[in-house]
Amino acid sequence: MVTLARHIGPGNASHRNLCLDEATLSWWKQFAEEEELVRTLIFVFLIDAALVILHNSPPRMVIPEMSMDVSCPEACFQAESESECLILLRDWAHTRFWRNRLSIVSVVRRICQSQLQDNLVHEYAQLGTLNLFTVVQGLDNWRRIWNERVPEDQDIPDTAENIWKKVGFLRQASEFWHLARIFAAKIGSTGTYFDDHLEAEPSQTHSSYDHTDMGDVNELIMEYRRLNLGVS
Repeated sequence: MVTLARHIGPGNASHRNLCLDEATLSWWKQFAEEEELVRTLIFVFLIDAALVILHNSPPRMVIPEMSMDVSCPEACFQAESESECLILLRDWAHTRFWRNRLSIVSVVRRICQSQLQDNLVHEYAQLGTLNLFTVVQGLDNWRRIWNERVPEDQDIPDTAENIWKKVGFLRQASEFWHLARIFAAKIGSTGTYFDDHLEAEPSQTHSSYDHTDMGDVNELIMEYRRLNLGVS
């Protein structure tokens, strides 16, 4: 999947050529195709990141490659007509994310500042759950933005016909934030995380990577809990 994503070119996943003049069926199809490409490449990155976190696999795709546009709001993607989609996109077009065609990597770099002003936190809270799940590496600033956001599915009923509109697993992004802090603390205390495994003897390499029992993650979480409880 990563090879295919690189072949497509994340920089090609963009709405840069989409006009907001008239809502036609062909225009709506163009938006849908472009947005689906953006989201597909985002999910390729997230699947790779999940393997890194949960199975201790080496990362195959890294943040600097994430040159695709940020995804549009769920309301735009879930619109039931071309006219509804256009109205919602025109609202989104007033944000810096559309106006400046900010990419995922650009957003990560901005969030990784030492401190974001409150007005920027409020604006970045409009990014939506999918984008925030992707850029969780922003840590402290990310946490402020996440707490400021309004969940897209708060008014969507839990019925079978609406289940596809719900946020789903992405709502657990705050748990990944805690895990990212654990990794960051580990790197800060030892100088590295993956190099510790790379220095293993060749015979140990296969046992260091691709764990299916998530033992490494559980060990890190337990260590984090012991630190918080003051237990040595």
